[in-house]
Amino acid sequence: MTPRILTCPVTEVEDLSPDVFRVRLDGRAEAAVHDPGQYLELKLAEDTWVPFSIANAWRGDGEIELHIQHWPERG
Repeated sequence: MTPRILTCPVTEVEDLSPDVFRVRLDGRAEAAVHDPGQYLELKLAEDTWVPFSIANAWRGDGEIELHIQHWPERG
């Protein structure tokens, strides 16, 4: 699969446990095609990209779900 850059708004952040969050992104359906377990990188700052595995199967609606564990020692 060819790497591509998508701009997706965050539509929901939900606590799943004290240190795990579900983050839902809304991408264009045709651009957000993905397989479960595929990863994406979020741009946090100009030179900082962080990889995350995609948690949901593609349903054709453009939604991408991430499960992100907060590690305070990482900053």
